[in-house]
Amino acid sequence: MAFDLLHHGRSPDWDQQGDFQDRNVAAGLSLLTQPMDLVGHSFGAIVALQMALRKPELVRSLTLIEPVFF
Repeated sequence: MAFDLLHHGRSPDWDQQGDFQDRNVAAGLSLLTQPMDLVGHSFGAIVALQMALRKPELVRSLTLIEPVFF
């Protein structure tokens, strides 16, 4: 399962409301219904990391590829 970040692919444009990262993390968290493996690249890696920090019980493994945060 994958989702497009705001303003990418089929996701709606970002309406400049709220924090861009928080909005994307919330979208990702809405898809976690059971422990899952998270994979993210670049900014998506930061979103995956924040998802794991906020809901560790729903993350089985975490793969971060070139996260921009570091």
